[in-house]
Amino acid sequence: MLTKNELERVRDSLKAGERRLLWDTEVAGLGARVSVSRIVFVFNYRHGRVERRMTLGTSTELGTVAAARKRAAQLRLSVRAGNNPLQEVRDKRKAAETRLTLKAAVEMWLDSNPQWRPNTRDLYRNSLRKHVLPRLGQHNLDSITRQQWARLLTDVRKRSPSTAHSLRNVLGGFVAWCVESEMLTASTLPSAARFAPKPDVRERVITDEEIGRIWAAADALEPRKAAFVRFLILTAMRSGEASQTRLEWVHDGAIIYPACAMKGGKEHRVALNEWAWRQVEVEHVVGAHMFKPIGNPSDILADLRAGSGIADWRFHDLRRSFRSWAARTPSIGRDAAETALAHTIHRDDVDKAYQRHKFEDEAEAAFHRWQRHIERLVTGGDASKVVPICRPHKKMIGRAF
Repeated sequence: MLTKNELERVRDSLKAGERRLLWDTEVAGLGARVSVSRIVFVFNYRHGRVERRMTLGTSTELGTVAAARKRAAQLRLSVRAGNNPLQEVRDKRKAAETRLTLKAAVEMWLDSNPQWRPNTRDLYRNSLRKHVLPRLGQHNLDSITRQQWARLLTDVRKRSPSTAHSLRNVLGGFVAWCVESEMLTASTLPSAARFAPKPDVRERVITDEEIGRIWAAADALEPRKAAFVRFLILTAMRSGEASQTRLEWVHDGAIIYPACAMKGGKEHRVALNEWAWRQVEVEHVVGAHMFKPIGNPSDILADLRAGSGIADWRFHDLRRSFRSWAARTPSIGRDAAETALAHTIHRDDVDKAYQRHKFEDEAEAAFHRWQRHIERLVTGGDASKVVPICRPHKKMIGRAF
């Protein structure tokens, strides 16, 4: 019978490179392979006409001879029931090596669409990495239930209904691709209408009086942050796109944003007049960016809300304010205003075929009129009332004008 003392006695008697196999007399099939370095318990059994041997573990892993004997006894019962324990272990190992996790499937999906714009792929990847993968990334793709998806979307919706809605759209595209690629037999996503409905359309427009108060509140910020806020007001840019502005994009009084920096994936020209340039230039530019580092735009927004006394606004409302102003301003057409906002102008097939004008000059005129409007709001017609953040920076001189 195998005992701890017997195994250690045999191990001490061996020379380097020697091994001995000892068998237990209490549980048939249990053995111990002893060498100078370690003791390994094994189990022999016959399945059909073939004799098989499987490793149970080392003495360190199993702890005691009694634990090895108990495991061997369990396996003998399994063999008597017609099972093949060694094959079962191999099958489980193979399944673990080949199992498809949600994280792996997501990476495959993101790489499967070469026609996507880089910023679209990054948007999807960041959304999934933030809200989904930390929670379900290591789950088998086909093991995720409808209830698990529903709980995830419900939790995201509690924090932000709009985020939950956009996340459900991303997941819808991903799961549909998995079904089409035969990674899933059917979609397990819950109803979007119930768990991630589209939020009400935001209608907030910032009034001229409020714009003046927000502009004044920006004066209390650090110069780089103040310049960033003024730039958003003067250009109606998206805050994420504006924060990426680089000096090499400045040409002839305008900033040419490359397609890769824009949500719509198309190059965008933002024009500023001379007064507007003086409001957004900063004296000490860090690296190649006009505004970085500015920290989190959400923190800047919180400071502006407190400083202006206006709590219910967002940076994106400035775009809606510009668009509403343009609609009521004579000679600024719809196409010019939409071009200034870098929106896609929807046209029917005939219009697409024949209307090839890009409205860049008209958009530039709209920018300049808006900037003159802002100037009148914040100066009352007296430009001396607004002091530029600094003197024009050397890197900007000669580029803008």
